[in-house]
Amino acid sequence: MSDEANGLADGESQIDPSAFGRYIERQIWKHEWERRLARLALCLVIGFYVLLVGFIFLGNGRIVVGLWYIVVSFKPHGVADVPIILALASIPTILMIALLRYFHHNGGSDSKGESLLPLSAQAAKDVSDLFKN
Repeated sequence: MSDEANGLADGESQIDPSAFGRYIERQIWKHEWERRLARLALCLVIGFYVLLVGFIFLGNGRIVVGLWYIVVSFKPHGVADVPIILALASIPTILMIALLRYFHHNGGSDSKGESLLPLSAQAAKDVSDLFKN
């Protein structure tokens, strides 16, 4: 290679600027979509876990207020409460697994070979990186 060659700086590139612009716009849209998807999924997960904790600790509580007394009582959960607890516990877990698998299989990180983290931890890191501004 000689010093006389100007290389690609003189317009020798074979890339169409409009096609490149469409590609960049598509990548920006994909990034924003993934960011909204991650926020929605994490908000749903947090909401389900809050409902689970509320149901377990406050679901069977009773407060009775009278003129001269206040009674707070709790009864144990029954067999009929088990499906509700299982649903409130399994739905956010499935959402998190699906979100991490999505980012794991769709190339969340550009530096796959350089990462010292396991792939699942790298996917979780990529999800958390979407929230950094």
